[in-house]
Amino acid sequence: MTQLKHLLKVATRNLLLIFNIFSVKKNKIYFMCFNGEMYGFDQRALLEHIEAAFPEKYEFIWEYSGKMNKNINRVPGKIRFVKKLSLRQLFYIKTSKYIIFNINPPSYIKFKTNQVLLNTWHGFGLKTSGNTQKAFNRQQFNTATYFCSHAKLFTDEVIRGFFEYKGKIIPCGAPRNDVFFSPKQKIWEEKVRKQYGISKATKIVLYAPTFRENFVYSNMHINYTELLNTLHNKFNNDWVILERLHPMIQNKNRHLSPHVIDASHHEDMQELLCAADILVSDYSGCMWDFSQTKRPVFLFAPDIEDYSQKRGLYIDLKDLPYPISITNNQLLHQIETFDMATYQTNLASFFELTGSYENGSACKAVCDNIFSLP
Repeated sequence: MTQLKHLLKVATRNLLLIFNIFSVKKNKIYFMCFNGEMYGFDQRALLEHIEAAFPEKYEFIWEYSGKMNKNINRVPGKIRFVKKLSLRQLFYIKTSKYIIFNINPPSYIKFKTNQVLLNTWHGFGLKTSGNTQKAFNRQQFNTATYFCSHAKLFTDEVIRGFFEYKGKIIPCGAPRNDVFFSPKQKIWEEKVRKQYGISKATKIVLYAPTFRENFVYSNMHINYTELLNTLHNKFNNDWVILERLHPMIQNKNRHLSPHVIDASHHEDMQELLCAADILVSDYSGCMWDFSQTKRPVFLFAPDIEDYSQKRGLYIDLKDLPYPISITNNQLLHQIETFDMATYQTNLASFFELTGSYENGSACKAVCDNIFSLP
């Protein structure tokens, strides 16, 4: 199998040489989001910003794989979709001036020197590489012309540190997080509520655990009945739970409580974060994104010792501003004793500690940089 993959890479690399005869078009922007698996994240944010800021100036090409087939017709705007590993995909990736991605492109693609490559990455990077180090080809990070950074900590520890990236960094925050500073946040909240039939009076708690290599759903189970009762007693209102598993584990067999709505296949995580009143997570970078709303985050991490040894974190969980629990009883107690004023103070200190760049203008900063190149 390894030899076959190698032969396919060589064949594709040679095929791509044919497209070198075509010139790069300055008005074409090519987007790669999780290797074509979805329409969302920083790529969506940048596309929609550019479409609004520079109407009719650029042509947008979006790479998609089989997983995204059913969703193409629901995506608004003037976008040309090209299927991954098709001749059209190879043509556009070799002739687009700008390539914007959140996972490194395949190593067999050799970009032209006059193409501009932007790596937005796909998370804040609280987790270290752990046992996944072998999966990274650090040389591939240096194919990017620019790299977006959420915070000074991310720049120092992840981009310059683990990724060993030597190129230009745009210290702007994550483009996908601009939504939390704009009126669009309310629009996306209303969209989520309508999609899942949640009334305006009902509060939403989003449970979003991260990926684990040996994921066992039952080990991460929260007593949802007690959770809802505790939330009602603490904050009043009726509550509903949206559960969103990491894309790499969302198809695991599980039996959801009748109190829970499965949102694992909701395409853009940022929409769910816009709608949520509280986030419960563990080591996921979504805690950073959701923190821009200043709303409460609770960490439920029953496997903290095992995870810390096998994977590790760039920041000690004790330095995070979020209440941490390893049992259901602890989680309920953290909610019962939660104090918003203390949380807000701790959150502000955390942003200062990490050197946050988030201010709602990441998309503009990216455009100012990448479009300034000839």
